[in-house]
Amino acid sequence: MEQNLGDIRFNHNTLKMKKILILGAFCFTGLIIAQTDNQDILSIEKGTWNVGGNLSFGFDESEDTGANRNRETESSFFSFSPNIGYAIKKNLIAGLALRYSRFDREAISMNDSLISFSGTGENTTLGVTPYLRGYLPVGNRLAFYAQFETSFFKTTLKSEDKIPEPDFSENESRGFFVGIRPGITFFVSERFALETVIGSLGYTQSKFEDTADRETTSKDFSFNLNSSEIFFGLSYYF
Repeated sequence: MEQNLGDIRFNHNTLKMKKILILGAFCFTGLIIAQTDNQDILSIEKGTWNVGGNLSFGFDESEDTGANRNRETESSFFSFSPNIGYAIKKNLIAGLALRYSRFDREAISMNDSLISFSGTGENTTLGVTPYLRGYLPVGNRLAFYAQFETSFFKTTLKSEDKIPEPDFSENESRGFFVGIRPGITFFVSERFALETVIGSLGYTQSKFEDTADRETTSKDFSFNLNSSEIFFGLSYYF
């Protein structure tokens, strides 16, 4: 088997730059509006509820060519996270979020016009995240926030090779994340707000178990700004 596709990784550089540019334009517009409006500064009062959801997705194609060989890879990801929160004090919300994400990849390699490898991979993650979010208003519509959270997740990893020999594997990984996610909230009306999450900073620990009951534990502390960690969403405050 040429490559184990259970551990799916993506090259998101182009997509990440596009999202950063969109995010920059969004922030710049919001700051201008906040500075030119003379109304009172934004305040999320104690007792306020909010419900919403964040979405992230992307698609990538790559081709690697060399002497008498060619490898093509297509990958995609989709992630959705609904949430509900309650303001326990002014500009401080405690909440709970759920998360579903899926990563898919298909690869094919050719040597001298003959297929030497063909396979697919799929990662599906389910998670639950209690969080505490503090807001820093900078106008009557715009606020920056820091979200402190603990996330528990389970990932199912599937890998299927078709060439040179049929092979299928399915494994599981369980773990948790503790850290901070910075973000921006911009109210387009009194109740509705556009929101974005900009990466994460924290500690992740996961335990991988294969079909032979062998376990591998990984630990990581990092700042993550890849495109799968940048979310855009809509929330309703009431």
